[in-house]
Amino acid sequence: MTQLTKTVPGSQTGLRALRTRGKLRAAAVIALAALSVSVLAGCSAMTGQAETPILEAPLPESYSGALAQAADSPSGDDGWWRDLGVDELDEVVERVRVNNPTLRAASASVRAAEALARTAGAQLAPQVGLGLSTSRRKQNFIGFPIPGSEDRVLSTTATNSGLSVNVSWEADLWGRIRAGQLAALSDVEASRNDLEALHLSLIGQTVKTWISLRELELQTALSDRTLESRRETAQRVDARYRRGTASALDVRLARAQIGAVEAQLAAQEARLDLADRQLRVLAGEYPRTADRSQLVIEDGLPDLPALPDSGTPAELLRRRPDLRAAESRALAASARLREARRALYPSFTLSGTSGTATSDLEDLLDGDFSVWSLAANLLQPLFQGGRLRAGVSFAEAGLEAEEARWLELTLAAFLEVESTLTLERRLDEQVGALMDSATESQAAERLALSRYQRGLSDYLTVLESQRAAFQASSQLLTAQRQRLEARVDLILALGGGPEPPLTSTPPHTASTSSP
Repeated sequence: MTQLTKTVPGSQTGLRALRTRGKLRAAAVIALAALSVSVLAGCSAMTGQAETPILEAPLPESYSGALAQAADSPSGDDGWWRDLGVDELDEVVERVRVNNPTLRAASASVRAAEALARTAGAQLAPQVGLGLSTSRRKQNFIGFPIPGSEDRVLSTTATNSGLSVNVSWEADLWGRIRAGQLAALSDVEASRNDLEALHLSLIGQTVKTWISLRELELQTALSDRTLESRRETAQRVDARYRRGTASALDVRLARAQIGAVEAQLAAQEARLDLADRQLRVLAGEYPRTADRSQLVIEDGLPDLPALPDSGTPAELLRRRPDLRAAESRALAASARLREARRALYPSFTLSGTSGTATSDLEDLLDGDFSVWSLAANLLQPLFQGGRLRAGVSFAEAGLEAEEARWLELTLAAFLEVESTLTLERRLDEQVGALMDSATESQAAERLALSRYQRGLSDYLTVLESQRAAFQASSQLLTAQRQRLEARVDLILALGGGPEPPLTSTPPHTASTSSP
């Protein structure tokens, strides 16, 4: 601001004329700036289109291991895990969705990406600021031959105050700023899809941990029943030994069986304790374990949830949130490459200032003291030490890497679906065979024990039949748990079904297009 001194016209008419001219000059500056902004904005809008990355993957028409569709359908918007029909599991999943810290951190990352997108978009709008300044200066006059002042230094003191509105705007002639905004918006979309993928993964992990916990409970209950049976058998063997109808070898073998089952029971209880603690950590709780001294298991493992519609490999690209996130990252990398290339072009900046400057604070709002300025700046980068060219090379490599990562994730997703579809068929066959084996082994155990008590067979036959019956029952539980987990993995591999909205995080109400 330049310092002005107040000039009083000789009449009220002159004063009004000066004020009118000041207002007209300020209005002209604002109108010219607005016209320039409108014209250049229209030019930049035509250059803001984004380039689409090349994302191609081998897509057969259908999966080679497709299963027959189940008659019933998943439970829609209520959540696919509710098809298991277990209220306890529903409660655990809801606690995880509300309290899991990893999920909350991912939600915060989404809000951070939204804020960065708003920052990138803000560069497209004019920047307006209001300035208020005041200064006081003393100046000495030395060497001036003024009569009467030979013995002292003459000085003057001046006060200057200014009030201004400052406007600046960079015209996005080549679409550089819009490309940066598109990259930020694509990052937001990738973060949202990452959050959805994490949500799906955590629910799947929770369901599988709960299934493992239930299987360990059933295995523990089976070992408890087996231990009780082995102790009863050992008592019968000991009684026969005292009557002289059994050998000392039979007694020792019966006692060894008790010790083996007790050791297996202790190992199962340790795994059960660990699974219980892991489930609580997923729910954001302290990893304590429940008191299972009075554990009673009445029901077995739940039935399989409804088989999801496998769809086609092409549909999987839109159903899987992790693949959508990878696609958004490739689009962001393409936009950043466009931004880096456009940085090589000239930049045009328009700035203007309108306000007042005076030596008296009381005159700041007086139009007689108005000042204004309008400036345009065109800058063409000539030599940056290779920085801009290196930025283009960096962006090109980033786009190539994101395209390769998308293909890698896509092929891995196809592998998950195909392998899980095949695994389901194999596990169905395995469970059927083990059910027959467990039934026959239990019948053989009862027959061998009956024959031993009547003296028709030796104890080694009883021992072998008991071991086979326990092993078949235990393997059946393991196979049933694996089949349940395979069904959960298949649901996850196919992108999950429709799920209720997240309740663990604040809603994303912020708009990426707001100023």
